[in-house]
Amino acid sequence: MSYFTIENISEKCLILPNWLANPPDLSPIEVLWGILKRYSKVHKPHTKRDLIFRIMKAWDMIPLATINKLVLSFENRINHMILKNGAGIQDDLRNHRIKGFTDSKT
Repeated sequence: MSYFTIENISEKCLILPNWLANPPDLSPIEVLWGILKRYSKVHKPHTKRDLIFRIMKAWDMIPLATINKLVLSFENRINHMILKNGAGIQDDLRNHRIKGFTDSKT
């Protein structure tokens, strides 16, 4: 982001100092990748083709309700991160300590 953009945003909303521009804890796709990663650890692929098949299968197994909860919990995750002064919230996500979001153990 340009200096001008950051200044404009800073005037309109609270930005924590030294906060990452794109914290992975807030990115819905990063949480979904975590679900896929857990699945691939349990069902170890043996070839590239097997990996692709297993990822596609795991993706299809993620309930739409989980994806919806993830999207709808965005504000709660932001507020949780603000309460932690911009610190990561991965442990809280993993241990279901954020209101409105728990990922399924696919």
